[in-house]
Amino acid sequence: MPYSEAQKKATLKYRKESYARIKEGFAAFGLPVSAESALSSSITPEDVLSLTHADKKREAGRIKCILLRRIGEAFIDATVSDEELLSAIRAVM
Repeated sequence: MPYSEAQKKATLKYRKESYARIKEGFAAFGLPVSAESALSSSITPEDVLSLTHADKKREAGRIKCILLRRIGEAFIDATVSDEELLSAIRAVM
């Protein structure tokens, strides 16, 4: 069943709030919240994507991603495209 616009907006708001809470929790313990400080400036998102192609968790040519439905509810998804991975990598770099 397709989501209504109100449901889509509420879901997006919840996800943004959850993302902020996770980042705040990491930062509170001194953990990195972006790859910016950990990576050389010469490493590009495309380089990171390329490294995922050699990952042992790949299955049928796709990387198995651990994603969150919400805090405390993770699931495995092997349908994430390279474009979606690049978008996520860029968000943290």
